[in-house]
Amino acid sequence: MLRTIVAFAFVVVACGVSAEDLDWWKIGPVYQIYPASFRDSNGDGWGDLNGITEMADYLQDIGVGAVWLSPIYPSPMRDNGYDASNYTDVNPRFGTVADAEKLIRAYHDRGIKVILDFVPNHTSNESQWFIDSMNSANGKDDWYVWRQPKGYDGDQPIPPNNWRSTFGGSAWKYVESRKQFYYHEFGDYQPDLNYNNKDVLEAMKEALRFWLRKGIDGFRMDAVPYLIESNYDKNEPIACSDDSDYNCLDHIYTMNQQGTHDVLNAFDSVLREQQFVVNGVRAMWVESYNNITELMTYYGNVSSPFNFQYISYLNKNSNATVFQSLTMDYMNALKGRWPNWVVGNHDNSRVGTRMGPDMIDTMNILTQLLPGTSITYYGEELGMLDAIIQPGQRRDWASNPPRDPERTPMQWNATTNAGFSNSSSLYLPVNPNYYEVNVAVESKAPSHLDLYKKVVKLHKKHVGTSLDKFATTTYQDWVFAIQRPGLLIVSNLNNIEITMSIDKLQLPTKPSSLTVELASLNANITEGTSINSNANITLTPRSTIVFNTNSAASFGVSTILLLLASSLSYLSKL
Repeated sequence: MLRTIVAFAFVVVACGVSAEDLDWWKIGPVYQIYPASFRDSNGDGWGDLNGITEMADYLQDIGVGAVWLSPIYPSPMRDNGYDASNYTDVNPRFGTVADAEKLIRAYHDRGIKVILDFVPNHTSNESQWFIDSMNSANGKDDWYVWRQPKGYDGDQPIPPNNWRSTFGGSAWKYVESRKQFYYHEFGDYQPDLNYNNKDVLEAMKEALRFWLRKGIDGFRMDAVPYLIESNYDKNEPIACSDDSDYNCLDHIYTMNQQGTHDVLNAFDSVLREQQFVVNGVRAMWVESYNNITELMTYYGNVSSPFNFQYISYLNKNSNATVFQSLTMDYMNALKGRWPNWVVGNHDNSRVGTRMGPDMIDTMNILTQLLPGTSITYYGEELGMLDAIIQPGQRRDWASNPPRDPERTPMQWNATTNAGFSNSSSLYLPVNPNYYEVNVAVESKAPSHLDLYKKVVKLHKKHVGTSLDKFATTTYQDWVFAIQRPGLLIVSNLNNIEITMSIDKLQLPTKPSSLTVELASLNANITEGTSINSNANITLTPRSTIVFNTNSAASFGVSTILLLLASSLSYLSKL
């Protein structure tokens, strides 16, 4: 009997992999910080690096494993930092390189990794590189994509082809001094770099090394599918009636071109250089709004593409079938690769606005408890919403739709400017709901923040469980359920109550009894409640319940370990 108990204890304890045994980038959660919006330390109305450093204790408290900083480089800020003019310095508006080093140390001291946004596709047109290229100076003649006019309409040069900018209009801008056009996938103030020139690639690799030497743990690579173009003399096929619309072209020459992965692999190799790996694993995330098949090609030695399935295709009306399809299409495509989940970022409306305020907890629960790494956009742990930005307050280039509403300042407390800044003039206004949605208020349970902290702890407890022991199912169109070892997550995505028993779910493993581990604030159920799988329960509208299904859960791992130690001690005396 004693030997049986010992074997059982080993099976329970050894099942899965502990978070400590995983690379840091697999654990997370990764927390995206938009520097201008997080915390203003000097009263100028803009968030800055020292402000981010000041809030390190908060991020440690909520369980963050890594912070991802949106661009901090010198920039004219026409695209909010995604138009860098120098890759090896810091925008004075945000601070200095020394401030960045201080930030890195502060977060490392708390066991938090630091990821930096890197923008390899293009620079600002105010970059010295581009100025030199325009003037064919300092060997940078072809550091950017230059092409001759296709011809002339009177005295007006005709662009080389019909390619359109993602931001609207032609993707070509004429420079009179060179008598040539340069290519810009985004704004005309963001000229594309020419990766056919090996000097460009080497310069970008050296920029990565600069930040790695400062202690940066990884990078988020912006706009990777656009790095390479081909067939500059050809028009892209027109897919609908308006060829002036970017989305009406089939981008067969300007996206996912041969050579893109070569550039990415070159970046990947820098992160694996011996001088950097001696201090721990480095990681790289890739921004790619591609179909799943194409997305999988962006996995590399240290690189993982962000999974935008939820952020791209879910809305307030999505039912359980949609949730399941998006989840399983992605999971089935991975084939052993590590998953991740993104539901919010600086380019998309906030979760509470896009999905509805009553779905805030559900989306935080799902992204934390699905297998893999979760990415949290700042303020989503509070349930921040998009703000209304008046035309005179806009900072973003876009007018349809602008992205400022999801970029408003972090809401720390109910004091002036939500505790973000003591300035009388902010770069963007604070959402007026900051009196009730802020860190200080939500530090008291029950709240979105309190639940977020609990679910992050649960995520870290289960992140190492086997990815192949994972299943999803639906019930009556609106109930979505996820089963993982020891957990069952049940979401009612409908706007009406649903009464059902758990045994009606088609699950590979049928739990006989369940205990409520945690639940969304609108679930109307108490943590610790035990139910039988054949008993009816009421799922309130747009709510989620997380059940503990491990029969040993009430016994507790600590109890098992104690039993194991006692048993081994007894055996040693035999």
